[in-house]
Amino acid sequence: MKKIKFFLILLLIFIGINSVNAFDNTVKVYDYAMVLTTQEENNLKQKVNEYIDKYNMDMVLVTVKYHEKDSTKEYAQDFYDYNKFGLNATYDGIIFVIDFNFGYTDIYISTTGQAIRMYDDYRINSMLDNIALKKNNGYYSMFESFINDGSKYASLGIPSSNSNTIINNNGDLVYEQIIPWGPISVTSIVVATIVLLIFIFKNRMVKKSINAGHYLNKDSIIINTRNERFITTHTSSVRINDSSSSGSSGRIGGSSISRGSSGRSHGGGGRRL
Repeated sequence: MKKIKFFLILLLIFIGINSVNAFDNTVKVYDYAMVLTTQEENNLKQKVNEYIDKYNMDMVLVTVKYHEKDSTKEYAQDFYDYNKFGLNATYDGIIFVIDFNFGYTDIYISTTGQAIRMYDDYRINSMLDNIALKKNNGYYSMFESFINDGSKYASLGIPSSNSNTIINNNGDLVYEQIIPWGPISVTSIVVATIVLLIFIFKNRMVKKSINAGHYLNKDSIIINTRNERFITTHTSSVRINDSSSSGSSGRIGGSSISRGSSGRSHGGGGRRL
């Protein structure tokens, strides 16, 4: 009986430890700094879920006072990646963090997967501008501004700055190689038709003749004898420098790209208020 009680106690301890360590990534709003009321938090959760259902991209909101990361950017990327946020195979989604860890109010937006294409640098900076304007109205207003702008841009679709890009299977933003077969085919047909018409027209201008003298101007025949000797040759070579660089500017299309510690690509941006 004592052995059974002992194993039951161990089982309860094991369950308790795992329940504490388990992270629920379905909540979407994490007010670790405790700057939101319960009602505000519930309102934000509802708005976030509406965004997720409508645009098929994840959305996460976080406030934090203490963490061990070197920057708010690193914290946002790692919080998203290691807590397994994101929809679809490329972890599509966006996270907004309000960070008090460094004694200031730092804000950062990080995008992943298709959200990198959706929110280029222009849209990210516009969202950050509007969030900063709401600071004096409270943190709920800042989050609300983020959600409203995020929804507005998602409804507009991919911006023209990223229209020639795709997200590959690894979740990286890359240029898309598009071959315009339609215009190429039309151009080829037009050129072939013009060439054919020229040949037909020239053939109609030719008159038949049975006298070979018509094709020969006797006075035009001059025969010269010329001797040439090969002396030597000299070849000079000039090196052509390759101006291309293997380095990356960290920007593809209209989105600045960085790679988190997990190895996943992210877009986004932030600032200190």
